[in-house]
Amino acid sequence: GLSGLSGLSGVGGGAASPLLTSLIAYWKLENVNDSHTNSLTLTNNNSATFTSGKVSNAGTFASASSQYLSRASSAAIQFGDEDFTIACWVKAGASGSQVVASKDTAGNREWFLFWNVNQLTFNINAATSASATSLSTGTWYFAVCEHDATADTISIQVNNGTAVSAATAGVAPQTGTSALEIGRFSFNAGLNFDGQIDEFGMWRRKLTAGERTTLYNGGTGLSYPFS
Repeated sequence: GLSGLSGLSGVGGGAASPLLTSLIAYWKLENVNDSHTNSLTLTNNNSATFTSGKVSNAGTFASASSQYLSRASSAAIQFGDEDFTIACWVKAGASGSQVVASKDTAGNREWFLFWNVNQLTFNINAATSASATSLSTGTWYFAVCEHDATADTISIQVNNGTAVSAATAGVAPQTGTSALEIGRFSFNAGLNFDGQIDEFGMWRRKLTAGERTTLYNGGTGLSYPFS
């Protein structure tokens, strides 16, 4: 566990963290297991490894070996036109365009998180993207991606900085049967990820600014159960 944490208002005396509310799954990526109650275990494809990462071990992917983790689609991990948040730590090992995680196939487009040279970009339904710029390979970044169904926006926040948002012009994620893939983009397998991904969580709601700050934890990161 992590000690000396600050910014955990509302957490203490054994109380459960607010970050557990509407949490769908949380993969620490020390292995393929889901730490949360839904037990949504991932499948390890082509022997991705788990080596020293941001918080303990992380999923380590070699694009040349087509390594990725996956989970067949189910109602639990499908998003439609609703509020949702996806958060993870990312360290790209190569500078080329590559997908960190996706739930997106031809004709069945939900979302994907994309490393594009010096940007992290969040896309839904291939219609709109929001990005944060000036990123470097070999460096850990904490990305929080959000869809706001009421405002019709998506956003991405990197390292607890200013969130960059974009209007979706009423185009919502498609609720569909695409598999969840961490480290791969089945829409274009040439964009498989090369590097490390850690602490991957999905929520069926928007996180508050305080909750994002808690997860970032001053750049140290914070793992499930967030206390």
